[in-house]
Amino acid sequence: MKRIRYYFVALILISLIASCGYKIRDSENAFIGAKVILIYDPKEINQKFINQFQESQNYKSLLLNNSDQDADIILRVINQTLNRYSLALNENLEASEARLEYKLEYSIRIKGLEENFFQIKLEKPFLYNESRIMAMENKEELLLNEFIKDAISLISLTISSL
Repeated sequence: MKRIRYYFVALILISLIASCGYKIRDSENAFIGAKVILIYDPKEINQKFINQFQESQNYKSLLLNNSDQDADIILRVINQTLNRYSLALNENLEASEARLEYKLEYSIRIKGLEENFFQIKLEKPFLYNESRIMAMENKEELLLNEFIKDAISLISLTISSL
């Protein structure tokens, strides 16, 4: 009988929590309806970041490299790098395993608050085969896109926590 009462009370509590609108914080909601300025240097890797940012966010308006101080959010890409490191060598002393390391340094300024500086560092190991160099380049490109997507989600989560 006690066990039935326990399950009944747990069911009531869960239904009350669900009915009050509780949900886990959504990182994609940080830009909704906001006027965003994105400041960056015209490098190829930054352009890839901009393209993914434009595709993934629900902002009111996005201005690129603009100095309008009336924006809700100013996001400045300070430095963005992608480095490859050899982790293991095969019997011919060629790289057989590598690690890609993505690093993004950026600042966020929200209207009415001071500018805050942040850094994101993501890395992923992968098998490397020099005889399949074109496939490896495609793999690196896919990993870069994945890193950028993850970085945008982390930036959005950071903004929602400020």
